[in-house]
Amino acid sequence: MKNENIISKFLIELVKDLESLSESDIKKLNSGEYSLALKVLKKNQSQEGKPELDTKKANLVLDELKACNSRDSGYEILNNNFKNKNELEWFAKQIDIFVMKQDKVDKIREKIIEGTVGATLRSSAIQRNDT
Repeated sequence: MKNENIISKFLIELVKDLESLSESDIKKLNSGEYSLALKVLKKNQSQEGKPELDTKKANLVLDELKACNSRDSGYEILNNNFKNKNELEWFAKQIDIFVMKQDKVDKIREKIIEGTVGATLRSSAIQRNDT
């Protein structure tokens, strides 16, 4: 393979990774207080066959969650869109919800729901009490 082809392939991978950054990561990089580093990692063979998650999907699901008026409907949305722990961890990272590696799937779902639907419901309840 010619060097131009190799460099082109690397640039495509780099653009793909940059496009997967969350809004907060982009803001951090834009602030100048953070830097971007490259790592060479061996590809995980099991991840090659799985469907790609992208920020568009994350934004669509987040919009659906923000429109929910109950936690149960939020759980249903998560169950319909994310099939396993890795996908839930990815989504949590995209929407800036902190999850720990040892968190179980149910705990990750709970954190996502409380960070999105729960926050909206609590805010609405507080606003109703103030008026």
